[in-house]
Amino acid sequence: DRTGEPRRMRWQGHPQRIERVLARWRVDEGWWEDQRTWREYFEVTTSAGLFVLFHDLLTGEWRLQRVYD
Repeated sequence: DRTGEPRRMRWQGHPQRIERVLARWRVDEGWWEDQRTWREYFEVTTSAGLFVLFHDLLTGEWRLQRVYD
């Protein structure tokens, strides 16, 4: 959305509506080297469970980092 928070994701081939963003944080490390990591993380809930997603701010890609069971 316009605040940068994810609203939907795909899990096991099925679209999921993100019900709630529980936490949001940024990691910016390695900027002084050639291998910079600059990401914004989101801990979210859907009807399928609890997930951690990140948005790579260098490439624009979204990735699933963790699934809680």
